[in-house]
Amino acid sequence: MSKDRVGEHIHDCATCDSVNAIAEFRGEYHFLSNFYPSPMTPPTLEHHYAALKCADVADSAKVFACKTAGGAKQMARKMKLAPEWDLRKVVVMEDLIRIKFRDHALREQLRATAPRQLIEGNWWHDNFWGACWCLKCADKPKQNTLGKLLMKIRSECMEELQNEA
Repeated sequence: MSKDRVGEHIHDCATCDSVNAIAEFRGEYHFLSNFYPSPMTPPTLEHHYAALKCADVADSAKVFACKTAGGAKQMARKMKLAPEWDLRKVVVMEDLIRIKFRDHALREQLRATAPRQLIEGNWWHDNFWGACWCLKCADKPKQNTLGKLLMKIRSECMEELQNEA
């Protein structure tokens, strides 16, 4: 297994199916992040997701009112989770991503990432939604659920484009 060390982080190339993988949602690829401002899910997809996690409507409103996506995410962690959240969270995320990428400009940007693998690379130990590259997580399985959902929706967008032609 080939590993590239950058500072205290480690990038496990075995996680990437392609040398050309988009390994983090920053810079040019920030639009893939749930923290990216979206006209279809204002202010951000993360605000919606975090608010939907809450069991209480008043808590959801507080989370949604946060000024930043990071603030919404942090506040939601302090709230009681909606019933059966762990069973629903992936479906909720997929629905929100679909809504976000109804925006024509974002949809085109998503299509333009094809055929590259999308990896929500991070350093905050999130190996469910992404792939943490830190040394502590070097040997942990990386599910990259967010990246897989984005690739699924991108594939559907590509099929739509082919069907329109």
